[in-house]
Amino acid sequence: MADNTLIITVALGIFAILVYFLFFKKSAKPSKKNKTLNLFCGPVDSGKTAALLHLQHGKDACKTVASMECNSAKVKVDEGGDVTANIVDVPGHPRIRPQLMKELDAAKGVVVFLDATCFAGMARTDVDKSQRKEEGIQILYDVLTHTEFSNFPGGRVLVACNKMDLFDDSVLTAPTAKSIKKEVEKELNIIRESRQGMLQTTDGADQEAFLGEEGKKFKMEDSTVPVEFKEVSVSAGDVQPLRDFLA
Repeated sequence: MADNTLIITVALGIFAILVYFLFFKKSAKPSKKNKTLNLFCGPVDSGKTAALLHLQHGKDACKTVASMECNSAKVKVDEGGDVTANIVDVPGHPRIRPQLMKELDAAKGVVVFLDATCFAGMARTDVDKSQRKEEGIQILYDVLTHTEFSNFPGGRVLVACNKMDLFDDSVLTAPTAKSIKKEVEKELNIIRESRQGMLQTTDGADQEAFLGEEGKKFKMEDSTVPVEFKEVSVSAGDVQPLRDFLA
């Protein structure tokens, strides 16, 4: 009789644990219906926070802002003010990257800001610009391979090629969204090869989704979430692609 009681007790305990993980843990994750968050991310000095300030307060509020903390706001993204978007601006410093990974769990849309001047021909010899370009592409890779976000059916990504206005009076040939996309795809393939080798040696293959298809060079069209590249100039007030994406 005592043995039967013990068996029943153990069985009930296992059942309770299964119920907890199947229902309570599952329900704690954001569902398709309650994901309303949009993230602004990118390397330092790419224009994330300036873009958020512009959307909040207009062009006059737009300025270079350095921050080590996330900024959040609900902003009106249409002229009539009927459409609002919940935005979290995640700092670009590498030490804040874990916070970006956490915020992606609840994100439905992500805007990755890239400094277009880092893709100009002469930028290849500029160590700072080269580093910021690499960091921006790395952030995009982390977004596209984030397990939760990359499998969210409603997920979308906008790559905002910012600071295009700086080429207006420059002798440098301005890159285009198309040329930046092509270069980013090339670099993403290099990162993918490197990261997959690291995951295989550290038994961490389940920590991120595979980018694209096995045995095939990655193209943006292979992403599990739609990705579009648009040219913007936050400091000049050209942010319509951001409004269109957030609407």
